[in-house]
Amino acid sequence: MRRSCNTRPSASSPKHVSEPDGRAQPIPTPASASPAESLGHSGADPSESSDPAADTYLAQIRQRIDQFKRYPTLARRAGETGHMLFRLAIDREGKLAELDLISSEASDRLIAAGREAIEKAAPFGAPPVRWKGGLTVRIPIRFTTVTGDASP
Repeated sequence: MRRSCNTRPSASSPKHVSEPDGRAQPIPTPASASPAESLGHSGADPSESSDPAADTYLAQIRQRIDQFKRYPTLARRAGETGHMLFRLAIDREGKLAELDLISSEASDRLIAAGREAIEKAAPFGAPPVRWKGGLTVRIPIRFTTVTGDASP
């Protein structure tokens, strides 16, 4: 977990963290989808696969985004928390082809921080062969305040 300040929080003071909110999930693409949504369409639901290469690739996307995620100072000071869901289209070279906010219960500052983390994390490396044309994934991002945690 990342600490957001240089001082150690007391047991009763809140600690602000940006935490991972689940795994990256491939989005099954209907045949009638737009070109951006059809990136990576393999005809099957990739989230139901037991393909270790695909699972590893999706975990790497999530991990890379988490490396760039930062809780904005003004949002932290204001006690802002929230979560959002982004849709990423990743091309066959691993570049971010499209980024859309699907849903959000967060301030504009937190949404901007989530978007910035994704943009800085790209490119993600070429996807596995099964998604040789690219893919579309949903990425949830959460910024929360944890109370009573005295751990570093």
